[in-house]
Amino acid sequence: DKDLSYRVLNLNDPWQDTSTSYYHKSIGGYHAAKLRRYQELIDHRLSPEYMAIIKTLQKAKTAEDVMSTLASTTSLDMLNMRYIIYNPEQAPIRNPYAYGNAWFVGQVQVVNNADAEIAALDSLKPLETAVVDKRFADDLKGFVPQKDTAATIVMTSYKPNVVTYKSKAASEQLAVFSEIYYQPGWKAFVDGKLAPHFRADWTLRAMRIPAGEHQIAFKFIPDGYNRAYNVAYYGGIIILLLFAGAIVYSVGRTWKQKKVE
Repeated sequence: DKDLSYRVLNLNDPWQDTSTSYYHKSIGGYHAAKLRRYQELIDHRLSPEYMAIIKTLQKAKTAEDVMSTLASTTSLDMLNMRYIIYNPEQAPIRNPYAYGNAWFVGQVQVVNNADAEIAALDSLKPLETAVVDKRFADDLKGFVPQKDTAATIVMTSYKPNVVTYKSKAASEQLAVFSEIYYQPGWKAFVDGKLAPHFRADWTLRAMRIPAGEHQIAFKFIPDGYNRAYNVAYYGGIIILLLFAGAIVYSVGRTWKQKKVE
């Protein structure tokens, strides 16, 4: 698949399969240690959906039986799970219900706390509605959902530290991105200008996209790293200047001593 942004679920070792992560973006990641919020998503939603897939494959008599289950694994679908590896010696199962890299929603459900947010996933239709914790309510002030059925948003490039998209819509839209929300570090930009983004659907990124055509970018720019880099950079320059000054002073002193002699 030419699109490197899809994710793969390996049924043999779903949550810490490093071999899958070597080749693909794995649903389980590349390490047993995970963000607590993502681990809670695994416990509450992904593990039950994984078990549902396993049971279906064990009993399925037709391909339609498998597709019916995949249509109901909404949390895996919102993570853009496009392929399922069930036997390394055979071709993977393609999931036609994966939501893709990003989408616009026509409704927003604001909830009071984290418990209500993760509980909402049990009945949520992510392609239609985004559930948002009220701590991010300020990011939604003045926003009136107006689903534009002709609006588009597509990923244009993917790198571990920079992901870019192109959007087009007749009115302001709310976009949900199939990427893990993580702060501090990730920053969002619209046409090169810093723009706010927030969390939706328990783990994903979301942001308001202005009407018209725009270039959107998420960049990993950790403030702590930049401060440490600047300190090290300028500290190194100061040390070099002091070293150069010491050499000049030593040479000058030696020259004066020889002149006196």
